[in-house]
Amino acid sequence: MLLVGKNYYSAKRLLSDVQAEFEANPQLQHDFGKLVQQGSWEDGNFITATGAAFYALGKGQSPRGMRNGPHRPDYIVLDDADDDEEARNPRRIDDSVNWVYRALLPAMGSEITRFVMVNNRIAPYCILSNLASNPIFKHRRVNAVDSNGNPAWSKYSKEFYERVKKRNLAAWLTEYMNDPQIEGKIFVNEYFQFRPALRLNQYSRIVAYWDIAYSESKSADFNCIPIVGLHGREKHVLKVYCRQSKMEGALRWMSEIQKNLPSTVIIEWYAESQFWSDAVEMAIQKVAVEVGFRLPIIFIDRPGRQTNKYSRIIQMLPDFQNGDVYFNKNEEFNLDMQETIKQIKAIEPGYSGHDDAPDALEGAINKLNPSIISAGTEPVVGYNEMKKRVY
Repeated sequence: MLLVGKNYYSAKRLLSDVQAEFEANPQLQHDFGKLVQQGSWEDGNFITATGAAFYALGKGQSPRGMRNGPHRPDYIVLDDADDDEEARNPRRIDDSVNWVYRALLPAMGSEITRFVMVNNRIAPYCILSNLASNPIFKHRRVNAVDSNGNPAWSKYSKEFYERVKKRNLAAWLTEYMNDPQIEGKIFVNEYFQFRPALRLNQYSRIVAYWDIAYSESKSADFNCIPIVGLHGREKHVLKVYCRQSKMEGALRWMSEIQKNLPSTVIIEWYAESQFWSDAVEMAIQKVAVEVGFRLPIIFIDRPGRQTNKYSRIIQMLPDFQNGDVYFNKNEEFNLDMQETIKQIKAIEPGYSGHDDAPDALEGAINKLNPSIISAGTEPVVGYNEMKKRVY
């Protein structure tokens, strides 16, 4: 067994709990006999009298070559490997996820293996959220309390969790309810509402707005495409593509949605004109050949596209403040949706991070707002009076 922590010290501390059970648990001794093997009972590296080996490993350390005689690891536990500092940097998270796939999992060498990650979800984008989104893994979410406020663990009382909740709601949701909160300064947390989407044909208009990015590198902009439906005054963010990908990836995603639309539903696909429009056209043609049809994208110009980006983004603030923006509840834990919300919350004066998602969402809302007719408005019918003086 490999027990992996956020660092080697943390892993040794966690493994010492297992070691203590082997030393003093009477039930284990009754079932398996004496497990302590003298001469091979060190902190962070021990072998039981039955021949089972247990090793501690820090995240990022090389697990290659670890074995017990001819036997390579067949059980790995990644325990509390996510940490707050790393979660602030998506590139560091990507490095850790790549380490899990390319180094840690391949360290197992038998036919029957088990890999377990135990962590609360402390950030929208973290190691846990990445692995949980992979369908090869089974993902079980256990919150501190259920929908009725009853604790999941009997050692804690309902009153204890009520006290914890009153300290700070955002911290409570993040640390205890697997609902990581990013505190926004302009687009604050209470502006983000979730509800299940309506049937597509119940929306008066559906707009998708593509903020185009050329590269897929980790330092590049995001290709972001929010699909927003208009229902009365409400704007429902139905689905989002928000990834550092090539243009072809975004086009394939849009094409798949277009192909599966009901015959009664139309999505208006918009995109910003680019100075490298030839490259965009080549990508569109390439994907059109793959899928068998050309996506009906309408290209538009936005004056002052780069210089006024912050001012343009906060133009949608009244929509959030008035409670007119909703996000699809069924997409709440989708990584694209979470990245979109994270970028919106991060907007503030002087912010220098990625803002492709809020820029694209503002573009979609800007297209929908002219279609809204204020409630109570009545048409006025009559004649114009002929004025005696005409200037």
